[in-house]
Amino acid sequence: MSERVVWRTVYGNKRMLFLDGVSAGDYYPIAAAEGEAFRARVFREDTMEARWARVVLDGEAAETWLLRMVEKARGDGGE
Repeated sequence: MSERVVWRTVYGNKRMLFLDGVSAGDYYPIAAAEGEAFRARVFREDTMEARWARVVLDGEAAETWLLRMVEKARGDGGE
């Protein structure tokens, strides 16, 4: 990934992925029956609506998945 990748905490507890200063996705904790889980979302190119979303078990998995899916979106030609 050639862009500058930055993670920031926004809106209290959301971790947001920025590429060259523009948001690309986020993840945040959700209630889970057996502990904590996170909802991870990759945004559509022109809005903060989710293009893809998954539930993952930890922040590291969320960050890995988000970066992989952003790369996939580029390979698909964006939208």
